Amino acid sequence: MPVPHIHITCPYPLDSTKGNAVSARRIIGVMTELGYRVTAGTIDEWQCADVHLALHAVRSRAAIDGFLKKCEGGKTAILLTGTDLYRDLPQSGEWDALRRVDRLVVYQESSLESLPEELRAMARVVPKSVEVAVPERTRPTDDGRFVVSQVSHLRATKDPFLVVGALGRLADLPQLEVHHYGDSRAEDYGATAVEHAEREPRYHWHGELPQRDVLQAMGNGDLFLNTSRVEGGANAIAEAIVCGVPVVASSIEPNRGQLGDGHPGLFSPGDVDQLAALLRRAVEDASFVDELHDASVRRQSFFSRASERAGWQALVDELVR
Repeated sequence: MPVPHIHITCPYPLDSTKGNAVSARRIIGVMTELGYRVTAGTIDEWQCADVHLALHAVRSRAAIDGFLKKCEGGKTAILLTGTDLYRDLPQSGEWDALRRVDRLVVYQESSLESLPEELRAMARVVPKSVEVAVPERTRPTDDGRFVVSQVSHLRATKDPFLVVGALGRLADLPQLEVHHYGDSRAEDYGATAVEHAEREPRYHWHGELPQRDVLQAMGNGDLFLNTSRVEGGANAIAEAIVCGVPVVASSIEPNRGQLGDGHPGLFSPGDVDQLAALLRRAVEDASFVDELHDASVRRQSFFSRASERAGWQALVDELVR
């Protein structure tokens, strides 16, 4: 049997730091390890293949349409992102368009509940893996600070400045610092971040940095924070878990799927008081931070490369058999 040709479409350039591009690079690596012939590109660079894997149903629609029209015999799978599942598709009501393809892919079992019941039989779960060089902590543990790392681009769906409101409720904790990493290009929130940093000296926005620098910052921090209202399964949360960093996050479905429903550091999306209470507890109660650390360690096996390889291999076998 010929080696299957897999073409991967990403809505962003493959060298971007956007979550879809990070996922695309990882999947390219996994597919290559499995021995497939792999090509990849942006929406206008699609090509015929045995299997077309498109990341993001809405943003990759043009590539999906082109493949379906011109690539007779090729199979199409869509990896559904958070904005697909929790914003774009529910708001547009375009679920019917997904029936044209052969398979839908989600990262975690809990995401199946967000699909219309009639589409769930088309869906397969492929857990994403995380392989990062776990950074060695270089910051002294006794420097008197409690450092929170927040890794998210400045977009409304990420609720990036909720933590600034929380800091305002924690004025009696001068040792608490928040260091925020992520670009502002999507929605031009950079000026707002600068204003917040000027008014709240414990908030620091560093913009976009190379992944190795962000990982080192996470490793040097005491806590990782995710405040998203819409998310498909933040790569940074998975990286924090693999690095054993304690995590506090909004209790949206994808975050619960990665962290587990019983995770002790979850708060209601947009609830600044709940977030402030968790941050206070973390600063004042070392045993709570230990509990969060242990919760991250327990979830690390969920992100193994072997699990993701098995998931993609099963999908390709199903489509090209």
